[in-house]
Amino acid sequence: MKRRILLFMMTALLSVGAWAENLWSGEASPSGWGFVLTEAKSMSVGDILTFTITAEPGWGGITLNTIDTSPGYASPGIELKAIPAKLGKVVCIVDDAIATAAADGLWLGGGNYTVTSVDYEKAVGVNLYTNAEGNAMNYYSMQLSSPNLLYAKTGDVLRVTVSDVSSNEYWRKLILQDAEGGTDAGNTLYTCENTSLTAGTLDIRLTDELIAKAQAGSLYIGGYEYTFTAVDLYLTSPTVNISSAGYATFGYPVALDLTGIEAYTAAVSGDKVVLSSVKGKKIPANTGIILEGSGDVTISLTTETTDDITGNELQVSDGTVKGDGSIYVLGQNDDKVGFGKLKTDDVLPAGKAYLIVTGSESRDFIALGDDVTGIQQVKGSKSQVESYYDLQGRRVAQPTKGLYIVNGKKIIIK
Repeated sequence: MKRRILLFMMTALLSVGAWAENLWSGEASPSGWGFVLTEAKSMSVGDILTFTITAEPGWGGITLNTIDTSPGYASPGIELKAIPAKLGKVVCIVDDAIATAAADGLWLGGGNYTVTSVDYEKAVGVNLYTNAEGNAMNYYSMQLSSPNLLYAKTGDVLRVTVSDVSSNEYWRKLILQDAEGGTDAGNTLYTCENTSLTAGTLDIRLTDELIAKAQAGSLYIGGYEYTFTAVDLYLTSPTVNISSAGYATFGYPVALDLTGIEAYTAAVSGDKVVLSSVKGKKIPANTGIILEGSGDVTISLTTETTDDITGNELQVSDGTVKGDGSIYVLGQNDDKVGFGKLKTDDVLPAGKAYLIVTGSESRDFIALGDDVTGIQQVKGSKSQVESYYDLQGRRVAQPTKGLYIVNGKKIIIK
């Protein structure tokens, strides 16, 4: 009978949601006054502050200031950042000045807007585009097409570095649109214009619509009367969905902290794929791993020094990897989990890990081996434990040789 190989490489990789901390909730309309946002807070450069604005702002905007002992003013102390206020979610990337001041405290001020919450989230930036000479926008648009955009999710942030703007503040305009051409091409997805567009950095919170356009290759930056030099993407903590088989592959363009995460690297050895545990380690960006568990698993980002990961043969797809006979992806062959060939010309989604297998080691399916670091191996009587479950969660009354879940742990019967 022909053996059935089930590949689950197309399982949903990232789901919306990431770790976030609420700094303040309520309802306030700073207009000629301000209030303490946080008295003392450790913040890191590159992290994200999100302001929820619930009333259409007029003149003025959000300001972050140093704590002052004389309340009652819209901008007490030293102004650290002025942020244009818009209805909905407004974001700000933490810079050196904000991070330094936050250790003593931050004051939220400004004028003519209503805020109901302020949230703080860990993020790390990756570059999408840089041109030191600058791109002058005059009824012109440019596609944003970096592979890193394939990792974007709701709540992540685009930062545009604006190097120069027209002296005529009522003519300048930056837009994101879904077609190439002038400012009337396609649909306008985001706008910052007039006095709100200044030299410096502009932070744009990604919505579902912007992400869909970006991943379809139809996100363009355009407008007129300004020049920009860089576009960066600030990624927040990824959430990986692990299939019912209990495993998923993953890779991310920033470093990850695997504290509390069951994760492995992999290498082909003979007729098996051998796993090595990296649980608790800090892994470099673009390191392919296999995750073990069930449901959604959120992984923390890290900017700390990463561990040296050796012997790992997993590669990470950038969204352009196609099946050619040598690309092997995680899957299931009957009751065994392992790696099978990706169908010719099928594209492996960005963030999925894979193995390249050629020559004498090439075959249709390579199972995970028994010698897995961190997995308990049991030899002898099956009566040592009470209940056995297979990788699909089904109870097995009479287990034979193979891999089982017993009391929440992996057991191998030889």
